[in-house]
Order: sequence, then structure tokens, then C-alpha cells
Amino acid sequence: MTDPSADPHAFIQIEEVYHTRILEDALAAIGVKMKVSDPGVATRVLVRAMVHMPDQVSDVLVLCGEIFGVAVFALLLEKARELFAAQPRALARIEALFAQIMVDEVGHVHFVRSRLSPALVRVARRMAPLVAWGAMRDIPELVALFGRKRIMERMARADVDSEAAPYSDRFLVPTA
Repeated sequence: MTDPSADPHAFIQIEEVYHTRILEDALAAIGVKMKVSDPGVATRVLVRAMVHMPDQVSDVLVLCGEIFGVAVFALLLEKARELFAAQPRALARIEALFAQIMVDEVGHVHFVRSRLSPALVRVARRMAPLVAWGAMRDIPELVALFGRKRIMERMARADVDSEAAPYSDRFLVPTA
């Protein structure tokens, strides 16, 4: 039997559970109670594919999902800054919590991308809209908040490093 602690995917799955808890805390900071429900059909199919397909194929889907996550959390943070500009304590709490998620998401993108050949990265780029469509189908609130076009545009840019650049947990030293 393989040692589960040797599988980095196990740690990524644990982090995804924590991301949900962090999002719940961010919403609680503004008085919103979040209810976690069962995933929709598209998400269940995607997760099953990730689990049962060979790593290279699975990693293509995971990369698409992680880039979607970076795009959505960046949009959510922008919306929070817009809505809570006049409430600095709530905004500071939201920004601190989202920073934890964003740094992890960017790390996941780099980890998965490092496992893919250039050809498979191109496949992921082509599949990303399909994965995003499925996620938006299962989370219609995102579409209502941002619109499909804006989500897809943000995902297409996929500048994951700049999304995490403001956070102090990065090892990069800022240049003057």
C-alpha cells in the first residue's frame, strides 16, 4: 500500500476543504451564513474524471479548475473591495482570508503545470472554457454576480502570479 502522505494531491484536497472554511469565515465577516451543498452534475463528473483518469489527463482538468479558482477569487476580492470600501474592518478581514486562498491556488496552478508537458498545457488552454462552463453551470451565483463573459475573460488572462503578488507569504523579494 502506498503512503498517502507521499501524494501531494492528498494535501491539495485538504487545502480545498480549508478554502471552503475560509470562504465561510469571509462571508461571516459580513454577516452572511454560507450553506455548503452537494456539488452539481458538472462538478461531480469533473471530479470523478480527475480521480479515475491517468494523472496526465487528470492534471489537465485540475489545471483548468485551479485557473478557474484563481480567476473567481480575484473577481470576488475585487467585488469585496468595491462593496466594503466604507467598512475597513470587514474588508481587511476579507482580504486577509482571501490572501490565504489565493496564495494556495497560485501554488496549485504552478504545481500542476509543472507536471504537464507544453503540449498538455496547450490542451488545458483549449479545455479551460469547457471546465469553466461546467463550474458556472453548477454555481449560477457567479454568473449572476459577474456574468459569463467577465469570468471567461479573467480566466483567459490567467495571470496567476500577479494575483498573488501583493501577499507577504511569497518568497520573492520586491524590487525597488
